[in-house]
Amino acid sequence: MMIGKAILVVSCVVTVSAGPKPDGCEDVTVVGGGVGGAFASWRLRHRGLHVGLYELSDRLGGRFYTHIFPQAPDIPIELGAMRFMRETHKVLYRTIQEVGLRTVLFERKYPGIVDSFYLRGRRLSIEDLRTDNVPYNLRSCESYGLESIHRYLTQKTNFSGNMDSLEQERPFLISEDGELMSNQTLQEFYRKYLSPEAIEMIFPIGFALDLDMPAATGLYFMSANGTLPYYEIMTITDGMQQLPEQLVKQFLTTSRYHSLHMKHKLISITRNTRSGYNLKFNRTATGHLVTVCSRKVILAVPIPALLQINWDVIQTPRIQQNLNTITQLMAVKIYLVYDHPWWRDIISSVTDRQNQTPRSHGNIQSDLPLHWTYDFGVSAKTGKAVLLVAYTSNPMWRELQKHGDRRWAGHYSVSTEAIRHTHLYLSKLYNIPVTTIPFPIDGRISQWDENPYNGSFFIWKTGVDWGRVWRTVNKPSALDDVFIASGAYWNYQSDAWSENCLNAINEMLQKYF
Repeated sequence: MMIGKAILVVSCVVTVSAGPKPDGCEDVTVVGGGVGGAFASWRLRHRGLHVGLYELSDRLGGRFYTHIFPQAPDIPIELGAMRFMRETHKVLYRTIQEVGLRTVLFERKYPGIVDSFYLRGRRLSIEDLRTDNVPYNLRSCESYGLESIHRYLTQKTNFSGNMDSLEQERPFLISEDGELMSNQTLQEFYRKYLSPEAIEMIFPIGFALDLDMPAATGLYFMSANGTLPYYEIMTITDGMQQLPEQLVKQFLTTSRYHSLHMKHKLISITRNTRSGYNLKFNRTATGHLVTVCSRKVILAVPIPALLQINWDVIQTPRIQQNLNTITQLMAVKIYLVYDHPWWRDIISSVTDRQNQTPRSHGNIQSDLPLHWTYDFGVSAKTGKAVLLVAYTSNPMWRELQKHGDRRWAGHYSVSTEAIRHTHLYLSKLYNIPVTTIPFPIDGRISQWDENPYNGSFFIWKTGVDWGRVWRTVNKPSALDDVFIASGAYWNYQSDAWSENCLNAINEMLQKYF
């Protein structure tokens, strides 16, 4: 019996529910409607199973969260996942193609245009960073440019230099002093071979959001900056959230036995003697409890939410110890909408003098609390302009959000005090009086500092045997068909982006399903 229909758009999902099979049990229950849970459900769609997908919130996507400003309806902004690389996110890209979504170029990394960087009060281009024309007191061996520094650091390890084999080499990488790269932080590794001035220069303009990540993971960022100066970064044309939504849409339309249940919070898992497990959910919209019978369970939820589930296996010291091998990192994004792209006139005046052409999605990396600033585009429909003012891990923005007023409705509205500070930093970035920057007409901030996430990214702690942790966490009980599907614990590196999550699910399905 079909109880409802699914309408999947960016901001609205209505629950679908199908009648159970004769014994009343689901074959597989997937908990979590982010990209991991959506992908797992989609992969199981053709196997003749009764699969139920349960999501805590009122939307699909998890950290794939696209927002549309009414003033710029043709410019989707990303409060979470924003981009990917075809070369390294192969499963993600293949999945995007298989579900029929279109992609577009987000940016070309390090294209060599003017005003790509702002460090210690100076505008710098990538050409400046390839020379000693930088405002830092570098050692002689560090003054041949950013790329030479990264090559120098890589040579202080036994890495072959082949990025295609980095994942296989990673567990065995050592630094020149014989210490495993996985047993030291990126900052500890830097301090062995670089001056404090060089570290201050390279950190703001790298990908790494945290110097406490293992050096073995940080090697990827060094290599990407040092030996791959040109590569394309892509995004989904209508927003990254389109992927989990489309995955679930195709999952639901494959079989009448597949179902989607929104606003369901998993409370507990208990074994039943009849056919598997009883899963108790809280229907958050009503507060009512409901019990679901299932033969197999896939937990595709953020780690803080996972730790809140009342399941005896999770509470054992062995599993707790393995789950505690990651560190959650915070990240903040601040988007502001303006009546016109006032910053483009400033960039154009500078680039015209240098016979350069400014690019769309202009990217300025800085040592200001903004860290990364992106031109997100101008609406072809309204002429309004969107600026990703800040993409950073700086905690000051959380404090600023507690002060001032909220000019726009919604949980993600930016406070006036945060706006005031962004304008102070933008005036430095573009070398203009702060009074000439117009007040925005809308804005959003994402911080990912609340349940069920409590973090934007996860990184491994040092000294972790990644393979052992993955084998332990993926199927935490040899006696149970309950699985944890998280890229945070996959074999190789941390869940910086979604590729590891999809790889982890593929490996889990191949082995146990």
